[in-house]
Amino acid sequence: ALVRSARAALPAAADYDRIESSWAGLRPMTPDSLPITRLIAPGVIANTGHGALGWTYAAGSAERVAAIVEGNG
Repeated sequence: ALVRSARAALPAAADYDRIESSWAGLRPMTPDSLPITRLIAPGVIANTGHGALGWTYAAGSAERVAAIVEGNG
């Protein structure tokens, strides 16, 4: 749909017939928009599911990861 729209709006902007793949830019997120930050195995911490709020949650998530690493989380 994106290529089709671009071709219609800007027909000379690219060689649309040579596009081999597309990039989706997906941002994994949880159903309630709260990230998952927890120890999932010894030495492995999950810090995912931030969706479009990655920058917003970055400092808080880093704090939680640090607490887990220090054994306080």
